[in-house]
Order: sequence, then C-alpha cells, then structure tokens
Amino acid sequence: MAAAAPTGSLMSRWKIGRQWLEQGLGLASGLIAVSFPLSAHAEDSAVPVDGAAAASAPRHWELSLGATFSDGSYGQAQRTDVAAFPLSLRYATRGFWFRVTVPYVILRGPINLLDTPQPGDGAGKAFGPGGAHDGAPGPPFFLPTGAQVQGGVPGELRVLPSIHSDGIGDISLTAGYRFDLGERTHLSMSSRLKVPTASVEDGLGTGKVDVTLGGDIGRDIGRATITVGTRRRFTGRPAGTDLRDTWAIAGDFGYRLGKGVMAGLDYEWRQSVTPGFSPAHDLTAWTSLPLKRDWRLELYGGTGFGRGSASAIGGVSVRWKFD
Repeated sequence: MAAAAPTGSLMSRWKIGRQWLEQGLGLASGLIAVSFPLSAHAEDSAVPVDGAAAASAPRHWELSLGATFSDGSYGQAQRTDVAAFPLSLRYATRGFWFRVTVPYVILRGPINLLDTPQPGDGAGKAFGPGGAHDGAPGPPFFLPTGAQVQGGVPGELRVLPSIHSDGIGDISLTAGYRFDLGERTHLSMSSRLKVPTASVEDGLGTGKVDVTLGGDIGRDIGRATITVGTRRRFTGRPAGTDLRDTWAIAGDFGYRLGKGVMAGLDYEWRQSVTPGFSPAHDLTAWTSLPLKRDWRLELYGGTGFGRGSASAIGGVSVRWKFD
C-alpha cells in the first residue's frame, strides 16, 4: 500500500491534476477536430457497422486511445478520483472479435481498485463491439484490507488513509461473438480476463485474476437499437478480504442521426464486490462522430445514483480502423 498523505494537501494536488487533465482532454479534442474535420463525405468504411450487418463485416483491426475520469465518495467519508488512459487493439471478423487493453491509471482516494475502469466502447453498447457486458467507466473497488470491519459496521462512514498512486493498471483480454437472430435481432456473448498487472501495494489492483462472462440481446427498430444484457464477474480473492462474485445488468438505447453520427444512453446496475455495500447505478450519455477516413471520435459523460456510484463520469477516445 502506498504511504498515506494528508487529505487536504492530497486533494489540493489532485484538483490541480484534474484541471490539467480536463484542459489536456479539451486541447486533444480540439487538435483532433482540426486535423480530422467532420466530413459528410466520409467513406462507408469509416462508419462502424451495426445491426445485423455486424456478423458479415469483413475482418479488420482497430487501434484506440482514450481517457476516462470518475469522481465519487462511494459511500465513504472522503472522495476518490480515478483517471485511466487505455490503449486498446481490437481484431474483428464476421461476428468474432478480440481485444487487448493496456491502461495507465491515476488513483487519489481511500479505496483500492478491484479493476481498471473500462472506457466507453465504440458507439456505446448498442452499436459498439463489446455489448452490454464489457465493463463500465465507473471504477469497481474495495476497501483496504481490514477496513471492512473498522468501526464494526460494514459500509459505515469513516475516515480511511488516502492513496496517492499511479502506474500501469490491469491488462484485459476480451473476446466475443455476435449471432444474428433474424434480420433485426442479434445476440452477443463475450468473456473477459483481467490479467493482474497493476500494483497491489499502490492500491491499483488485487493481484488476482478475474473472469467475467456476459451476454446481451439487441433489437433494431428503424434508426434505433435497444440492447439489454447481463454479466457475471468471478472475482479473485486476495488473502484477508471477503470479496464476492457479482452480477450486473445493463441496457442501452442508441440512435443513428445520419452522416455516420450516433448517440445514445447507457444504464448499468452492478453489485458491490464487498458484501454490505450499496450497488452502483450509472447513467451515461455518449456520442460517436466520424472524422476523416477510418477515424472516429467518441465522447461520453454521466452520473451515478446511490451511495455505491460515481458522482461524475466522463471520457473521450479516438479510434482508427485499418485492414
């Protein structure tokens, strides 16, 4: 575990860092917009397939770089801020896809990360490749070892030592397959392996392997797609913790606005990995914009409901599709 720091000075430094992060994201978005202006004449290959056409899409690669930020108290006395910068490489061919993600993580607060926050996944869950079970930008977490019983009551508000650390997060390997169930309905199944590469001492991971299995079903209705899904996380348990396996339920509404622009809303409910703590409820709005040939810009932001949720969630990513 990283050494504790005074809460006041810690949060002051983090506020400065968060302002820098927000300014950096704004500058990056501006540079992207200038370098790759939105084009109504973008070729079809620049627009990701969706609906029933996904199963017959030609094989291709996608490289994406993103940044995601979340802030919340998660039922504790102090707030926790988490920023993640994931680099992902994805391969897809005729319904099957595989992705590897390597993130860099910044953690400020009294909690330990169970897993690296997952970035928004390519046009939300309705049109994106991951389906409703590939994770959420709100950070899954657990309290430091022994903190669950500090004060005698699980979930009781109390002041805990703050963590001030950053480094490589947990690498994730995700694979899935999408089936057509008629012209307008599709079923997606996937599995995700969390490789424990994050530092346990710095509170960035558990040092244990997690496996997540999930599935979702989607229906195309005109320009809209509605998707609902569920997932089951089988959680690795570090010594001295009482972590449990968890369920999550997610839904998405996506709409094609024309000229390759898409937008929508994601909702997710997920159990806390620590018994006795409140579940998370997150609502996220997203948009996916075509840039020049084979490039896309994706933005998302949202909030959580309930003690176990983030107060604010936001992120940006740039995707490049190539053969």
